[in-house]
Amino acid sequence: MIQVRELGIYNDTTVASLSFDPGKFALSASDSFDTIINLDWGVGGPASLSQNEIVTGLWNFSGASTQFAGIELAGFASVSAGANNLNFNLDSTGDFVIQDAAVTFATFADTGIFTLDNLRFD
Repeated sequence: MIQVRELGIYNDTTVASLSFDPGKFALSASDSFDTIINLDWGVGGPASLSQNEIVTGLWNFSGASTQFAGIELAGFASVSAGANNLNFNLDSTGDFVIQDAAVTFATFADTGIFTLDNLRFD
């Protein structure tokens, strides 16, 4: 007999077997009497990072690594470099454009030209 419980929520002392949702878990034999139970890390599994997510809380990324190939910030968002430089590398594939209400007021072109309002600097 197996006892299954979720502390303070669920308790069943008459369980004869356990079943796992194949979309969320991956089970494999270990060449013994044991079965290995893993979270499904594949596309769409609960441990997968391949799904679109909406995050409403604050995520603070402070590691000194490259965490994204691309990122979009919307609404209240901030980037702080502290006492370090804040670098944006476009890899010669476009311009860095600063807008407010869809109106451009500064452009850093990959040709090396900086435009601020109607002023152009080379």
